[in-house]
Amino acid sequence: MFSWLLRCLALSVFAIAAVTNSVAEELHEDFPQASLPDAISGEDRCLVAARGEQATVLLCLATDCPISDEYVPTIIELAKEYSPRGVSFVGIDPNGIDTLESMAAYARENKIAFPFLKDAGGKISRRLLFSVTPEARVYDRDGRLVYSGRIDDRYRRGGTSDPNVKRDLAAALDEVLAGKPVSAARTKAMGCPIQVVAPKAK
Repeated sequence: MFSWLLRCLALSVFAIAAVTNSVAEELHEDFPQASLPDAISGEDRCLVAARGEQATVLLCLATDCPISDEYVPTIIELAKEYSPRGVSFVGIDPNGIDTLESMAAYARENKIAFPFLKDAGGKISRRLLFSVTPEARVYDRDGRLVYSGRIDDRYRRGGTSDPNVKRDLAAALDEVLAGKPVSAARTKAMGCPIQVVAPKAK
């Protein structure tokens, strides 16, 4: 645990220096510097230490959103496809109704293997301008934001059975891994609105 914390602090210092330079030169948005509790491991997870060697995908998810729920198998398959290529996947849940316990049960039920973090109060989610679940942000190896938006466009085409569904997130990752600029860096995500504050019990 102590060694993990030291690694986190060291990586945070390195990342802050690298991001400061890139922002000054290219005005890229920076990778968040924070630690959030992981529902799967039960420990705080440093986001910087969770970054991938080639790219990092931050996903805004919720346990009670049917649209987010529908995308979980797709996200898991994407993680299996791209993790061996140096891409890290991290789920973030800002919804006030979701607890660490409910998130842990959800992760076990759906066999989520990547970090699933609780963003209590939605501090990180607001900074990343997440508005719905599911929604993705992709950062390159230098911590620069290169893609924001949906996982695919199935809801614009009537479902996953349409052979022309565009895999927007996968396409962005392919371009990042090929060292190319992301051609469609912004797409419109469709999903459930984020509710940072849990509804009051009646």
